[in-house]
Amino acid sequence: MVTIVRLIVCVAIYLMGTLVNGQNFNKEVDAQIVVGGPKEAMFLLSGYAENKTNTSYSLSYKFSSITKVNDSSILKETKENRFTLQPFETKKIDEFLIEKNDSVQSIALLLLYNEGELISTKRVLVNPKEEEQSKQSYNKMNEGIKLRGFVNDNTKTKAGRDFYNFFYQNYNMSPIQSDKIVKIEEIVSFGRTTRLTVKVGDDLVYQFFAQPKLDFLKEQAKNALMRVNQYIYQQKQRNEYQVKY
Repeated sequence: MVTIVRLIVCVAIYLMGTLVNGQNFNKEVDAQIVVGGPKEAMFLLSGYAENKTNTSYSLSYKFSSITKVNDSSILKETKENRFTLQPFETKKIDEFLIEKNDSVQSIALLLLYNEGELISTKRVLVNPKEEEQSKQSYNKMNEGIKLRGFVNDNTKTKAGRDFYNFFYQNYNMSPIQSDKIVKIEEIVSFGRTTRLTVKVGDDLVYQFFAQPKLDFLKEQAKNALMRVNQYIYQQKQRNEYQVKY
């Protein structure tokens, strides 16, 4: 426990050197870290940026892995680069592999910047023992679990199935997922034309007329995911408002 506290203090000191005063901090663009594994004695830490607005951004990031090796030594590795973020887009920007080691503690830290100004942060403690315990507890739970990431395929043509596959791949990799089922439906329109719709639960969030071109379908899948993310974020805001008032 002392090791964890010391490591968090080190991260806090690091943040004090970069933190800025901003009323919209974490409101427009959200930094996220998803921890996968352990698999083959390694944890996969994936850094994401979520745009909560209808504005495009050109941003930069610093994604750090900070490990306390012993009482006097801290190992830090940082990746940094620039990236763009489209309206209501969630993008994976980088990743780390961290060795599973019960004797050390690690912290992943993601910082997002807009023109040099820190706008969003995310910190995750990687503790193998606690990770294993949480998985065991999860497996024993029978109630109160919300299942996320389900996409129902109700397409009729090859173009429809191709769109479903492109959308599902993007949605499955996104950390932003609804606890409602996303439905991909294909409706026959005029002549041989079909219309593809994307619903979250029973709410229509996106639709377009299908074309067989793969590049077109890939672009539509990105647009559809953007609209789904927008819907999820708006529903979250609405629920928080109702709870507050």
